[in-house]
Amino acid sequence: MVHTFSPDQSPATDPVFNDFCRLADEIESMAGDPWAKLDTRWSRPSVRSFGGRVAAVVLAAIALAPLAAVVATMNENRAVLVPSVAEANQELATAQKALADNEQRLAELRLDAVQLETDRASLNVQQQQTLDLLEQAARNAREYMLSAFVAGGDPGAPATLLDVTSASEVSWRWYLVSDRAQLSRRALARYEALRASADRDLLAMADRAESVEVGIRAAESDRPKLRTAVADAEQRLVIASAWAESDEAVANGRYGEAPIEAWNRLRFCESSDDYRAISPTGKYRGAYQFDLPTWQTVGGTGDPIDAPPLEQDARARTLYALRGRTTTWPECGRYLPG
Repeated sequence: MVHTFSPDQSPATDPVFNDFCRLADEIESMAGDPWAKLDTRWSRPSVRSFGGRVAAVVLAAIALAPLAAVVATMNENRAVLVPSVAEANQELATAQKALADNEQRLAELRLDAVQLETDRASLNVQQQQTLDLLEQAARNAREYMLSAFVAGGDPGAPATLLDVTSASEVSWRWYLVSDRAQLSRRALARYEALRASADRDLLAMADRAESVEVGIRAAESDRPKLRTAVADAEQRLVIASAWAESDEAVANGRYGEAPIEAWNRLRFCESSDDYRAISPTGKYRGAYQFDLPTWQTVGGTGDPIDAPPLEQDARARTLYALRGRTTTWPECGRYLPG
């Protein structure tokens, strides 16, 4: 490749130019022809002049930027998102214990609720009525106080009215907040009056009933999140195990490791980098187009398209290390080392 210089320049006296030329050569040698990746509607500038070489560097870098980002992300995902098997097992054990504790707590609270109903049945009619009033007054007080808080808190607080835009809105907001606050104060006053008139045993039973009711609500609210945490931990363990198996296959297999860039090209060739891709016949599935028997031979379960990308990456890595590229990916395997 020929470079041109102005009369007062030479390769030795123009280091900036030489840096651009060297960088352009490296990009072209690494990426083949970067212009092939660009829209053909744009003309290819000459690379035999300083300005053309600068444009080549800039546009080639733009063309390669997505690939570089993918590579960096994949490397980062392996290091950050894939725990060791021991770490994944510990995470799963912690999540399972939290869920088990929640279920045990919920079972205990429900038994307490049953016992409360038994204790309530032993009360006389007047005591049962008083207990019902105490429980209902406590609920009302909580609900009205929450409603007052959501509506804007203290009606005298200036911040309550700062976000209104008209006099009618000011009037309505003031009425709404004042009404909620008054209802809250009345409910609380009624609850306090009922507590003052009730005997100690009824108060203890009412407090216990309130504690059980609140505890059951909290435990039931936490259960979906805890179950999700267990499912996530189980999936992370599958991924960690898949990568551990893949590391062993790379260490002991015949074909070893393939560069990240080669895997990127193979995925684009096989599935357009779609981890949920399905071939027209339905036989080949996922980013690496596994058929089900092959997927199972490398430790996969279920449908490859349902496996997370990190697991599919690990299973493909295992398959290549053990079988190579030719029989596994007859066409797109050309991007992997032979």
